[in-house]
Amino acid sequence: MLKYTGGQEMFTYLRPKYYAGATCAVIVYDITNQSSSDEIEIWVNEVVSKCPDIPIVVCGNKFDLNEARSIEKEVMLEYTKLHKFDYVESSALSGFNVDKLFHHARRLSHQYGDDMLKFRKEYSL
Repeated sequence: MLKYTGGQEMFTYLRPKYYAGATCAVIVYDITNQSSSDEIEIWVNEVVSKCPDIPIVVCGNKFDLNEARSIEKEVMLEYTKLHKFDYVESSALSGFNVDKLFHHARRLSHQYGDDMLKFRKEYSL
C-alpha cells in the first residue's frame, strides 16, 4: 500500500498514521542541497522504528540540475548499498525516472506484502 506524506513540519502529526500497513518507503532528497541529504538518516530512523523490515528506496531528485549537484551519486550509492536500500535518481520537473521510481516501489511493495503473508501463514499459531 503506497501512501504519501511531506517532510514539512505541518505534516509531522500525520506521519505516524501513514506507517500503519506500509509496505515500502521512498525517501526523496534534493541532489543540489547538502542539508536535504543530511536528513535522509532522520527519515530512515523514523521509518525503521515504525516499520523495521519494509524495503526502502532512496531517491535523489532534481536530476535536471545534475550540473549543480552537491552530493555525488557514488556517495549515495555506497550509503544505500551499505544499508541494503535501493537507489534511483529522478527529476520531478522533467519526469525523468519518475515512472521507474514508482513502478519499482510498487514492485517492492507487492513483493514485501506477499512475503509477509507467506510468513504469517507459515508461522501463525
